[in-house]
Amino acid sequence: MPPIKVVHLIDGLTMGGAEMMLYKVVSRMDRTQFESVVIAFMEEGPVRKMIEEAGIPVLSLGMAQGKPSAKAFFTLVNLLRRERPAVLQTWSKTADLIGLLAGRRAKEKRAVLAPHGDGGGVVRPPLSLAAPHCRKLADGNRGVLRDRLPPKRVANAPQRI
Repeated sequence: MPPIKVVHLIDGLTMGGAEMMLYKVVSRMDRTQFESVVIAFMEEGPVRKMIEEAGIPVLSLGMAQGKPSAKAFFTLVNLLRRERPAVLQTWSKTADLIGLLAGRRAKEKRAVLAPHGDGGGVVRPPLSLAAPHCRKLADGNRGVLRDRLPPKRVANAPQRI
């Protein structure tokens, strides 16, 4: 069985808490079970080099900080169509919104897993297709999503890595 593809969407890869957590998650994932790809809105940052050195591909949308770009949005849509992730994991509120919109535009029927926030993230529909992958991802990463996800349109996901 091929590995489950997980696309991680993040604002940038400067040195920060979410960026370092992303690095820890992708560098420690079991690569026989998961294939990770990181997509960053902005170009550079020291964490990018760390992730690439861990053998994880990093793609950039080339946005400037604080300057939304329609071109970057449609580039993301095309990347999601090409990568066809089982799970789109977002790492900020901006990535939540843009990831959800781009996923819908790409007609991806996958879950968006948002790990940030006050102790938990959100898994968005359609869970019926992506819940097994989210559970496997959770089990493979020491309980990001400990228990079976309820078959609701929105479910809280404990943030434990």
